Amino acid sequence: MPNQHKYVTVSFNPTEMKQYGGVFEAIVQNGELNPKQGKMTFEMRGEGTLPTLQVSKPEEVEADGTPILKFRRTRVNKENYM
Repeated sequence: MPNQHKYVTVSFNPTEMKQYGGVFEAIVQNGELNPKQGKMTFEMRGEGTLPTLQVSKPEEVEADGTPILKFRRTRVNKENYM
């Protein structure tokens, strides 16, 4: 119907740290055949980011708030499993 609105959710799940771009196009069902009036189109851009890390344990921190992480000695090319 004229002057009606709809909400849409757009998800962005980047797999690499780089710039992404795309076109969002919504076509009005039973709308005008004129492409300028029968659809809405706009460009979308986003940039991938590095994942974040939250340390919950240990709770011991440096004076500046940096977590203190203590690891056992590990030989090169070997793994320790706790």
